[in-house]
Amino acid sequence: MRVRGFLTAGIATVAALIFSSTPAFAGEFIMAHTTDGKDWGGKAFFDPNGDRLKVCDLKADGMFPEVLMRWGSGAYTSIHERHGSGKCDSVSREDIPEGMNVEIRICLLDRNWNNRYCSRWVGGSA
Repeated sequence: MRVRGFLTAGIATVAALIFSSTPAFAGEFIMAHTTDGKDWGGKAFFDPNGDRLKVCDLKADGMFPEVLMRWGSGAYTSIHERHGSGKCDSVSREDIPEGMNVEIRICLLDRNWNNRYCSRWVGGSA
């Protein structure tokens, strides 16, 4: 009888721990696009699964997209795509803590590296 009571209590304790544990934090997918009229020249994405930042050139217009990502206190990353319309580049940042606020912004750069058609900063989490 006593063994059955301990067994029942043990099973109840394990079940309580399993069902009350907090789930893994789920980050937020982020997308931003350039503001050059109705046909966007570039898009950028942040995928919290692998902390992957991706930028794509959508238009053969002589400009190329650059995406900036910031998180924490002043940490930045930037990548750009210079291979032409329809091409993308990406990078993973595995050093971003889970749950950290992340923001991205994309601009088109002209031949002189001047920012054009920049999006606003768009936020989510890693």
